[in-house]
Amino acid sequence: MQQATRVAVEQATNYVKQKEREFRVQFYELGPGILITAAQFAELLCITHSAFNARYHAGKVPDPVIREPRFVRWRVSDVRVWLESLEQVSADHNRVLLGRAQRILARDIAGLPRRGRPRREAAEQ
Repeated sequence: MQQATRVAVEQATNYVKQKEREFRVQFYELGPGILITAAQFAELLCITHSAFNARYHAGKVPDPVIREPRFVRWRVSDVRVWLESLEQVSADHNRVLLGRAQRILARDIAGLPRRGRPRREAAEQ
């Protein structure tokens, strides 16, 4: 009897854990033709629904496949392509930041004065 109760509790716990799993994990298990809602898209981007709506109306997210009043959906395959394009932009941005850091380091090595407000330790000396 106790064994059956323990098994039932474990099954219930596993079910709750599966339901609590983040949508980002579930997203990569979805088929390419599945449609997702704006709330799911916002959860995927880790932003609030309001922030997502602002980006949607500003044109910063891909166009939905279905755009009806109170029924807006995106295809998973379209969202994946859009996310991959964001990663490419992010990599280019990191390259720009790395170049900026290298220029600052080169100025420090050459002994040239830094631009901007002097640092605290430099002002104290």
